[in-house]
Amino acid sequence: MLSITQEIMGLVDRIVKIVTHSPRIKFGQTYYVPSSEPEFFTKRQCKIVTSDGKQVGYLGIVHAEVLRKFGIPDPCTFVEIDIEALL
Repeated sequence: MLSITQEIMGLVDRIVKIVTHSPRIKFGQTYYVPSSEPEFFTKRQCKIVTSDGKQVGYLGIVHAEVLRKFGIPDPCTFVEIDIEALL
């Protein structure tokens, strides 16, 4: 069974492929670069980077403390992509 993060990464891959008409971002390669944003769990987050090194977004599992502060009762994954940067 895929983890939530892998499912979101698959969604990101599909969005990028449709928008750019080519697979510029690849799952499991250096195009998902580890990050250390405090709003996500450690080792459960990454930057989304194009093949030319441009950061176009990030994704991760939202930290429990952030969820608590916003009153969100369930775990969730966040993804942000700059679609315009891919065009």
